[in-house]
Parts: sequence; C-alpha cells; structure tokens
Amino acid sequence: MASKRISPLLLAIALLSGCGAELSADQLQEVQSQAEQALTEHRFHDARSKLLEIQQAAGPSAATAKGLARVALELGDGYAAEYQLNQLRSLSGENSEWIAMRAQSMILQGSTGSARDLINRFNGTRAPSDRQAWLLVWAAMEEGKVDEAQEIADSAVAQYPRSADLHARAGRLMAMRGEWDAVDTHVATALQANPQHYEALLLQGESRIAKGDLAGALEPYETAAKTYPDFAVPFANIAGLLMDLGRLDEAEKVLTTARAKYPDFPLLSFSAARLDALRGRWSEARATLQTLPMAFKRDFAPALLLEAEVEAGLGNHALARSMYESLASEPRVRDQVAELLKQLPAAS
Repeated sequence: MASKRISPLLLAIALLSGCGAELSADQLQEVQSQAEQALTEHRFHDARSKLLEIQQAAGPSAATAKGLARVALELGDGYAAEYQLNQLRSLSGENSEWIAMRAQSMILQGSTGSARDLINRFNGTRAPSDRQAWLLVWAAMEEGKVDEAQEIADSAVAQYPRSADLHARAGRLMAMRGEWDAVDTHVATALQANPQHYEALLLQGESRIAKGDLAGALEPYETAAKTYPDFAVPFANIAGLLMDLGRLDEAEKVLTTARAKYPDFPLLSFSAARLDALRGRWSEARATLQTLPMAFKRDFAPALLLEAEVEAGLGNHALARSMYESLASEPRVRDQVAELLKQLPAAS
C-alpha cells in the first residue's frame, strides 16, 4: 500500500477555493481550447493549470473534473485523481469509463486488490472493457502474479485485437521473459493503432537495445521525448544511449537541458554521475551519487555499481572492493562486477 501524501493538485485546489477569478464566456472558451490543446499534445502540467483556471472561474463541472482526473492519472497521482473522480461521480454518476479511471487511481495508490474488486463488481458476468482489462493485467503485475497477468493479457488481446494499451502491456510481459520477437509483434500492432503510444515507444527502444541496435533505439526514445514533454524517462534513456555510443558531448547537452527541467528525477542524476565518471570527474560523480535516494539505489543496482567504480577512480580500492563484493550475487551486474574486481590492485 502506498503511503498517503498531500497531493500538489489538492493543495492547489485548496488554495484556489473561494478565489473566483472572473472570466467572460469568450475567455472561458479560449482557456478551454488551451486545455484541450495541451491534453492533445500531452502537456499535462499545462492542461492541469488551465483546467484549474476554468474550475476556479466557472465552478465544478463534470467535464473539468474528468479532465483533471485524467491529468492526475497521466502524472501518476492516484490521490489527486481520486479527489476529482469523487466529484465527477457526484455530478454524473458511475459508468464504465469512471470505473476504469477509479480503478487506475487505486492501483497508483497501491490498492490493487480494491481496483480488481471494483472492476469485477461493476461488470458482474460481463467481460471487462479493453481499458479495464489492461488495468487487471497491471494489477496482477504489481502483485508479482506474472502468469496470471499473462493469462489476462492473452485473453484480452484476443477480444480486443486493436487495443494499443493491451498490446503494449502484453509486450511488456514478453520483455520480462526476454522474448523480443514477440515484443516486436505487440509493439508493431500497438504503434499501428496509436503511433504515439508511450509504453510501446519505450518497448521498441528496449527491444532494439536487446538486439544490439543502440543507434536504432534512439529513434523511439526521441519520439517519446518529443511527444511526452512532461515525462523524464525518455530523456534519461537518450542520454544513456548516447554515452553507450561514445557521444559524450551530445549526452551532456541532453542532460543539462533535462536536469534543468526535471531536477529531482533520480535516473537523470545517475546519468549525470555516470557521465562525470566517464570523463574522469570522480569527485563530481561522487557528489551527485550522494544526492540519490537510498531507495533508488537499493532498487537500481547500476547506481551502486557506479558508486563502487567512483571510489575505485578516487583511489579508495579497499572500499571499492568491498562494494563490488556486495554486488557479486546481483544477476544484473554480476558479470561487470567480476571484470571490475580483476582491474583492482591486489589487496595488501
């Protein structure tokens, strides 16, 4: 269960309540058009700002609550989405779309069982919609029930063969099994249905990397970065690939821009530290790594490995050896650790 926190969106709503800015009908229409344009262009922060402006000026409405809920879900804020969905239900009741959005907010809050129960209770003996089926797959994956997720995905893809969401999620399951040809098949179908599908674009990049086509992986990541300007992951992936390709100056430019926009995103900080290490700027790399959250380092073995490499670069060989040995049983970095241990001076 995710710990409950105060959502920035809820705080904004609390601050705005009772502040009734006056907008004419024409001005409201213009702000609404700006909100819709921002949603179309996946500029979710801008869309949220415009929708809050409409809500402040015109009061609660089903359309605004739905838009704010959608934005919150896209940005991964289940609590803010729940607030808006409760308002939406009071204004227009429940339907299949509302159930899917509420279930997604529950998953984002860590309540996967409640999300599954909500979907099943609403549908009874009916089959879930494609969006609801996607959520059932996601819930099973969050619970570590990969085989169950696979069964749900296979059945849902057969029922909804044109669903980009379902094919992308089925592709994710195939990637977890290392079945990259199957990943490519699902990705091709997803992108045919929606050429801008975020998860499918990321999977396409991962598949190309797995097959050794690092330069080819840049294309889908660059498309994702351009199409989803509020999401930091594609920029981190681009920077990592540029470093892998030895294009350090280009990687530095990407990181400088991205870190200015997403200063608290750990993967970008890790990439910046990696770039410093590649350039021999060991002290700078260590300082950046020390800012990373411990939870991130525990879950991301390459960060711990880079810390050990940095200590070795600083001449702290005994500490580096100890850190390498602590990672020797980690499957994701085991081979790298073995090679790096050979490069250390013999222990005295």
